[in-house]
Amino acid sequence: MKKRKKKINKTIEEVYKIRLPRFFITDLKLQPEPLKFGPANRRIRAGKPDLYDQKYLDCKEDDPVLEVEQVAFLSDMRPFEFSQTRHRYDKGEFYVNNLI
Repeated sequence: MKKRKKKINKTIEEVYKIRLPRFFITDLKLQPEPLKFGPANRRIRAGKPDLYDQKYLDCKEDDPVLEVEQVAFLSDMRPFEFSQTRHRYDKGEFYVNNLI
């Protein structure tokens, strides 16, 4: 008899509601010394869109695309977050405030 895999159908919001609070409330507090946020490195650059950008950002072949790459660290310099986002030139704006 063939075993069925349990199908998990959760939205991103449901996963965040379960995982993030547990991490911030439980995991961080159980550390021998409380963890603190540290610095973040950001690389911001512009380039031409690839086919994926053209499809999902709905931009033309010659529209500039802004890429923001970030690595955030805890105070002991362990990487905490990595993100890479791409944005159409005419959509949105950025405010960066990195207070420690």
